[in-house]
Amino acid sequence: MSTQQNTLEIIGAILSFKSATQLLKFTLQEENFNWDAIVKIGSRHLVLPAIYCRLKEKQLLNCLPEDLLEYLEEITTINRNRNLEILNEVNEISQLFNNHHIDHVFLKGTALLAGNYYKDLGERMVGDIDVLVASNQVQEAYELIKTINYGNLEDIRLRATLFESRHLPRLVKKTALAAIEIHKEVLKKPYFNYLIPSEILKNKRVVQGISIPLSTHLLEHNVLNLQINDLGNYYNYLNFRMAYDTCLILREHPTINIQSNYSTPIFDKYFLRHSLFFKEINFKPTSLKTQLYLALFKFKIKHLWYFNMCHGFLFYIDYTKFLLNRSRLFILNKDYRSDILTDRKRVYREHKKKLFN
Repeated sequence: MSTQQNTLEIIGAILSFKSATQLLKFTLQEENFNWDAIVKIGSRHLVLPAIYCRLKEKQLLNCLPEDLLEYLEEITTINRNRNLEILNEVNEISQLFNNHHIDHVFLKGTALLAGNYYKDLGERMVGDIDVLVASNQVQEAYELIKTINYGNLEDIRLRATLFESRHLPRLVKKTALAAIEIHKEVLKKPYFNYLIPSEILKNKRVVQGISIPLSTHLLEHNVLNLQINDLGNYYNYLNFRMAYDTCLILREHPTINIQSNYSTPIFDKYFLRHSLFFKEINFKPTSLKTQLYLALFKFKIKHLWYFNMCHGFLFYIDYTKFLLNRSRLFILNKDYRSDILTDRKRVYREHKKKLFN
């Protein structure tokens, strides 16, 4: 019987460039190997196409059951075609911004695709197209995007002026596969200054006409986006899609020394957690505090009941704080109150999904 820890270790070995291929082959060929667990956790981490591509590169596709092989091949092909379309959109946006002298840089998965970090474009699952724009050109860039048939989502949302967001409302296009988010910041409040947008823009590089961040900025945003924007630092969870991106960046730029260059707690925790599953992330605990953190995290991963208990406890603390803050705003701010009442059905659905899914 496989455990969560075993499954994570195997997925890490599949994705890693430094794992022992022959040992991995023996493991995958075990008679009762649990492929369902690989699919379940791989899907949760959005790395199924990457799993297929890495197994193909390691020449281990013959270890897969035939039906699973066909399934992974199909979703990777779909994802590859989707990413090609997304890159076409990126080129169109890039050309539009360059023609109008908009200082910009693409972020996250889009930047990694454009920067040729993946041997196979089908590896990376991408959601939105994220673009960082100079603060004095954000509104101009937003209006320019609308000239190529992108528009606001039809759903009623809380007005953007109520909260200080790192990006403007998402723009969508009926014929496009991905929405666009125009960013003025890369991290949410109050962490804006952890990664300065003007520094990213000043040091950007251009790959085949597309502006992407410097490798160190790509790495830092990769880590901080999970740790801060996605609450990875709060929940202390793993994200193998982000970890695989980290491995690719470090592999492409081996002179980056994460142990000496990133010794703050928010980076320590990310690297320590993922170093358990990826040899590329060579990061060791250097203090009693980090040793205790790593030991506790290992215990949490090994014991699913403790993992679920911690996550549930932290979720309800965070959710209670959110409700208290929004309840206060509902009472004191008539614009927020009006938006909530107008959009109450969607708000109810989202909170119900958050609580019971």
